[in-house]
Amino acid sequence: LATEMAENEKHHVADASSQVSNDYDINHNENKQSETNAIMTNVESNNNEIPDNTMSLESSRKMVRRTRLIKVFNTVIFLLILIIILTVVPGEKTTGYHLVAYTIGLNYLVGAGYFLSILFGSKHLHLIYVKRKHIEGFNNFVAPQCTIVDKEHTIKSVSALTATFGSNIHGLFSRSAYASVGAAFTAIIIQFNENETSLETKDRIASILMIIGIFGNGLYGTWELEGPNNYLSTMMHYSCAPLIFILQTLAYAIKADWSVLSIVLFAVGLVLDIFYVIILYRLPETSKNLKEVHKISFWCITSEFAALTIPCFSVVLFVYGLK
Repeated sequence: LATEMAENEKHHVADASSQVSNDYDINHNENKQSETNAIMTNVESNNNEIPDNTMSLESSRKMVRRTRLIKVFNTVIFLLILIIILTVVPGEKTTGYHLVAYTIGLNYLVGAGYFLSILFGSKHLHLIYVKRKHIEGFNNFVAPQCTIVDKEHTIKSVSALTATFGSNIHGLFSRSAYASVGAAFTAIIIQFNENETSLETKDRIASILMIIGIFGNGLYGTWELEGPNNYLSTMMHYSCAPLIFILQTLAYAIKADWSVLSIVLFAVGLVLDIFYVIILYRLPETSKNLKEVHKISFWCITSEFAALTIPCFSVVLFVYGLK
């Protein structure tokens, strides 16, 4: 009898422990679900910003495969044109600076072509940004967690589109920015070393301004945008704007002795910059009309892109004119 009572007690204890464990698992899962729902509710209540899960898995896979093919195409075209630049283009009067300028121009051209394919191929441009997360077990390492979208909020700058962390366009433009910085830096430093005593004062000033201006490309490539509430990354990223839009064009104008071409580039650049700033602040940030959101976003990005082509031309012409 005592033995049976002891065994029954053990079974009761085991059943009670199992019930407690099950209750804990249920409560734990309910708490996790509640936390997830709270987070989702908080995100959704923040200006209609929600994680982007609208695209089907199959459509997403097709787009990823397509971007891979485009990357292969860009790589092949870049290499072919680079071979032509290095083998066919050089002549008696061609210098190394000319070849570097051609390469920088090709670098800009590939990035511009891909960006325009996104801009003109998109049917609904709107606010996007990427939340990031820490990967357990890794130190100083973060990866994309999810993409936050707000279809009623406009996206008004080239940077807001191209500096989206983890995107293919961010990777392309970052590498393009670093390549232009390295090529222009190298060309200017070589000029300083080869003409240390004979370099005119205006050329020294222009070269220093161009080095500072081209550093803006490095800032652009280094600091991606991390959402509207991350003020440090936003400030550091957009600090590149005056360096790129003003100093690069100004450096070329000084070096060219304010030639007609340099004056035209500088004046057109200023007009486009002013026009972009006006529509940036005059046009509404949000709209319930999704077509209007796309239209505003498209024209803001297009106007800034047009303004951005001016310093790109200036860098190429500056390096081309080095002696």
